[in-house]
Amino acid sequence: MGELQQKILKHIFECTSKSENTNHIAKSLGLAQPTVLKSTQLLLQENYMESQQKAKRTKKMLTLTEKGAAAAVILGITNDEIINYFRRTRSEHISSDKEVEFFQNFKHIAIKEPDKQDLLIRKMMEYFLKNNYFDENGSAKQLSPDEFKRLLTYVAVEYHNALGNPWTIRELVDKYSLDRTQLREILEKQKLKIDSIIRQLED
Repeated sequence: MGELQQKILKHIFECTSKSENTNHIAKSLGLAQPTVLKSTQLLLQENYMESQQKAKRTKKMLTLTEKGAAAAVILGITNDEIINYFRRTRSEHISSDKEVEFFQNFKHIAIKEPDKQDLLIRKMMEYFLKNNYFDENGSAKQLSPDEFKRLLTYVAVEYHNALGNPWTIRELVDKYSLDRTQLREILEKQKLKIDSIIRQLED
């Protein structure tokens, strides 16, 4: 995703306007409308956004899909901001309860401390995007039990890599009965790679 496309996603959360279209976004970002239109079309093609019309004679509005919202989380938008966005658009009959429920679920999955929760949710969004767990409409896929366990294993490892906090991994392992052997093997492989890099630096 290019820099302008990232700016467009972030703009949607920073803007207080009730309707988004390429003209409005171009004006807000201080860019030419054709430039913004090109980037917006790519976001639509990749299912990060969708174009909806409330009535025949009203203008089409650009709204985020769950895939677009997941990308926005990685760009620094909080999960609460995502939930509030979908609640607001739902009140205008553009979205539905499904999107709100999807992002609410991640709050229940993650560890409760706010600083840990934000990082864990961001890692979950990375996993969904990395594995393309979205359909042709940008809606999130329902994970199977095995896929869900793999998601949490990935999150546990990534959290440890980011902060080196084994207690959070233990919380996830205990809460969701993750495979301790698999998790240990992944961490040991990563440790071997790190030790190899350190030895090379010492030579």
